Amino acid sequence: MILTKQEIQALVDQGRYDEAYQSIIMALSSNLFSANEEKELKEIMHSLLELMPIKEKSLSVEEAFYAITSDEDATLGLIQLEKTNLRNHTSLIQQCFDEGVSLFANALLLQLCVEQQLPATFTYHHPSGMMCEVIPASLTPLLDLDVMNEGLAMIHEYFAHENPSLMQLIIHQFMIDVSMRYPIETDESEYDTIVLDSIRSTYLAMQDEAGFEEFKAQYPKERQFIVN
Repeated sequence: MILTKQEIQALVDQGRYDEAYQSIIMALSSNLFSANEEKELKEIMHSLLELMPIKEKSLSVEEAFYAITSDEDATLGLIQLEKTNLRNHTSLIQQCFDEGVSLFANALLLQLCVEQQLPATFTYHHPSGMMCEVIPASLTPLLDLDVMNEGLAMIHEYFAHENPSLMQLIIHQFMIDVSMRYPIETDESEYDTIVLDSIRSTYLAMQDEAGFEEFKAQYPKERQFIVN
């Protein structure tokens, strides 16, 4: 279960540092929080690292890359790399792209490279099986993509008023789905398909196929073929 920032802070206040730390890891990996909330959660995490045993301290850069390559606590490795100058570690980045066992962790690592505008050229093993030559500095950040903005607007339109909790779960799934397609360009005609696939995946993960069928029945008839 993803806890709120207030619930996590309550764990800290109770001295339940391990639980609070793991809850922050889950929260940051959920993509359900705003940029300001993520910043506040990371500040709580850093304060926890001072309170927890030595074994819970931050990973070294080399350990962080190893965590991604081996998928051993890849999320913690990515958090460490967020505050690392990745320009100095292009060979380790390429090693992750070549050897990483988690396609999603590699997709998030690519996002970090784009955020830091790395000018190096990498061979990226796309989740689709394609091999892509990418220069992160030349790529549009994920959150600035039209498909992301249009898709989030669609999800908000469908669910914000009737079921905001479900909307957050669908947004989480949608961001994963778009991350796994990035950086291959998405045509505008595919936006519906991605959004509806994310909606379907979320309903099915909740074992609520009937709920999805109910949603599909309300969806514009001319688009029904997308989700059949």
